[in-house]
Amino acid sequence: MLCSARTTAGSPCSRCDWARTLPVVSVRRVLAIAEYLYRTHGWTYNQKDPYTGEVIADGTHRQAARYAAGSIPGGKQDVWFAPEITAAADAIIERLQNYEAPADDEFAQALVYAVNFEFLPERKASLIAYAGQFLRNLDQKAAFEARKATMKHIGTVGVREVFELTCKGVTTREGDYGTTYITRFRGQGRQPGHLVRQ
Repeated sequence: MLCSARTTAGSPCSRCDWARTLPVVSVRRVLAIAEYLYRTHGWTYNQKDPYTGEVIADGTHRQAARYAAGSIPGGKQDVWFAPEITAAADAIIERLQNYEAPADDEFAQALVYAVNFEFLPERKASLIAYAGQFLRNLDQKAAFEARKATMKHIGTVGVREVFELTCKGVTTREGDYGTTYITRFRGQGRQPGHLVRQ
């Protein structure tokens, strides 16, 4: 159903049925717009009404899809497609093409599949716009797992330990069974360089 063939003018080929019937967008253009929006405004997710569940404010990926399908605001063409932005979009495409998506992650598989095409139907633009944030989330998870691997519990079961800690805050919560107090501490462990957090 999808095709990466193009005419000499750079538009999708007219032999494909979907190219004649569906409006299409460039994958690279969508990614560049999403990266520009992320770098200037940060990443936002869709905001939903808590009662109806209806989307009341579009997230970055939907904004990028809308701009890619329409027109860029006046005078911003050069800024939105600056060399560093398009280089970031190309890096996202290359990284996803080399990414081995887990078999149980359908979203990752859809992203990997979609970046192999130069043009996609307009309705898939918000999917592809999420690619950069998907990779940033992967990097965050990998960094957290690497940090978590260096952490360990200290002490021995049944042996009392003494630490000199600083109280960083107390949080209280009222519940059905009374008040719960959560106290946060931070300080050094018995050995230099050991950080104790609770």
